[in-house]
Amino acid sequence: MRIGTVFSVIIYAAALILLGIFLIGIATAYIPFRDLTHYISYIYNTPELKLYLGTLGGLLIVLSILLFHIALGHTAREKKIVIKGKDGITQISLYSPVENIVKDVSKELGTIIDSKQDVYKWKKGIRIDVRLAMRPGINIKDVSDTFRSKVIEKVRQVIGIEWPVEVNVFVLKVSDGRKKQATGAKAEPNFTVPYREMDV
Repeated sequence: MRIGTVFSVIIYAAALILLGIFLIGIATAYIPFRDLTHYISYIYNTPELKLYLGTLGGLLIVLSILLFHIALGHTAREKKIVIKGKDGITQISLYSPVENIVKDVSKELGTIIDSKQDVYKWKKGIRIDVRLAMRPGINIKDVSDTFRSKVIEKVRQVIGIEWPVEVNVFVLKVSDGRKKQATGAKAEPNFTVPYREMDV
């Protein structure tokens, strides 16, 4: 999640929390009606406060639209695509075939130790976001380009049509895949029996 999105969510959540506290205060009579009318009258008679509240209202509307578009983008992820044929339609599940393709290509290259993917289907195309863990001592750009081209080729072979396929590679880790021994762990003692090699 981008920093701007996080900032928008924080502001929007804070505004909703304040609104909720305000409504609870009214419902429980914690905020007296006399004080409430006094505050409202004070705001109406103070141009600066009216400007601030108007700006805050506009900002909340913009943030609501932004969050709506973000949520709408996440719902674009679908589990299948529909291809119209001469005598009917063909529905192809996306996630499972793409997952298998990503694993097969990772194993084929031999330089990728772990992979996870998200698949998105748009009106006329497929987007695949792949998170990879690679082995050290390799050219990450070359491996990423090879991985991307192989995945695109195999996805098109599976779905059987020349749909635009976009593969975004995110290298999150470079490791040799071996787990390090826990800090503080004691090595098992190697006992040798004295005089074992002597003849009795």
